[in-house]
Order: sequence, then C-alpha cells, then structure tokens
Amino acid sequence: MKLNLFITAITPGIALALLFYWFDRHDREPLGMLLKVFIFGAVYVFPTILIENFLLFFNIFGG
Repeated sequence: MKLNLFITAITPGIALALLFYWFDRHDREPLGMLLKVFIFGAVYVFPTILIENFLLFFNIFGG
C-alpha cells in the first residue's frame, strides 16, 4: 500500500521534470543536477511537515 502511495506521489514530479527537460532544447541542465534538486526537494518536505505539526499543536492556523 505505501509503495503505491509513494509512486503516486513522485510520478507527477518526474513527469513534469521530463517534460520540461524535453522542451528545453537549447540550454539543458545536466541530469545529475536535476536529480539532485529533485532529491533535495523531497528531503525538505520532512522538516516542513514537522514544523507544521508543531504549529498545529498551538492552533495558530485558526481552524
């Protein structure tokens, strides 16, 4: 079940990255750099989730 959710979560990002890479015919970035940025973006989600849950504990969003 979790593998299905993981694949569902990363598929749009990979599809958009491939689409942008395919349309950028004149000044393409190296694939290694694109992969590195994709991984950094995925890693930065976890601290964001922790901060959001911490702030939800204090109910600062008013909901």
